Amino acid sequence: MPEGYKLTALAVAATQLLYLVSGVLGPLGVMLNLLIPFPICYVLLRCGPAFGAAVVALTAGLQLAMIGPEAVVTYLLQFGIAGLVLGLLLARGGRWDRSVALCSAVVLLVAGIVAFGYVSSSGGSFDEMIGTYLDAEAAAAMDLAKSGSLDPGQLADYQEIITGMIAFLKETFVTWVAVICCGMLLLQVALLQSFSGGHYQIQGPRFTQWKAPEFLIWLLILAGFGVFYLEGTGRQVALNALLILLPVYFLQGMAVVSFFFLKKKVPPLFRTFGYVLLTMLNPFQMIVTGIGVFDLWIDFRKPRIKQE
Repeated sequence: MPEGYKLTALAVAATQLLYLVSGVLGPLGVMLNLLIPFPICYVLLRCGPAFGAAVVALTAGLQLAMIGPEAVVTYLLQFGIAGLVLGLLLARGGRWDRSVALCSAVVLLVAGIVAFGYVSSSGGSFDEMIGTYLDAEAAAAMDLAKSGSLDPGQLADYQEIITGMIAFLKETFVTWVAVICCGMLLLQVALLQSFSGGHYQIQGPRFTQWKAPEFLIWLLILAGFGVFYLEGTGRQVALNALLILLPVYFLQGMAVVSFFFLKKKVPPLFRTFGYVLLTMLNPFQMIVTGIGVFDLWIDFRKPRIKQE
């Protein structure tokens, strides 16, 4: 069997396995879903766009046969289009950072068009659709809490936290979708680089040397002032801008950390453990973001000349 057909079949099977395992794991399986675009990108870079499109088409066909049309739309909007567009951009020699940004914009544009069509046909509004979805998630979270062993005081505190979180998400929902989409695509780039095996090359700077464009720091400063000093729509715009820019500098901070991990020859297992801690634990996230911001002036990765 030719390699392209073999890899396509394996990619479709791997995608179905990811869906199956993530469904069994429940909420814990959400992280596995982030891997679903990888088979598309990998096959496309190894064998060409036709085989990448075949992975998407066959997976969508299986979703249609096993679940229904809604599953096909969900797959395409969340993973299928993202995998195809990112793979095509990388295959054409695009830098990985610009490819991630452009692919995210394309995915959000397509999702926005679909959402607009759905809202127009149902006679509602976009804000109402988001509000209904978030309210349903909040109700499910409260039902889960009530079924636990929380006393009335703890339950009231939990409800207050959920209410505040939902209000925050209603203001920033689209921005969070964009951030998650970029994070998912960056994960695909990291996996593609790790599994390239010399079959293809990812263009762009090494992650350990990556820096955000310098002009973004001024947008970050303006957004920070806007959150504290503006009100109403102006504050909401500034808040969403801040939520987009802070992950950019977190990424630059992670590049600095990765540079020193490699410089100090930290074993891969400990590096992985360190990346997980820095990504998941809140104090470390703030520290890494601060490193990314101040790297603009301090340049942590600049070679230092030791004084005799």
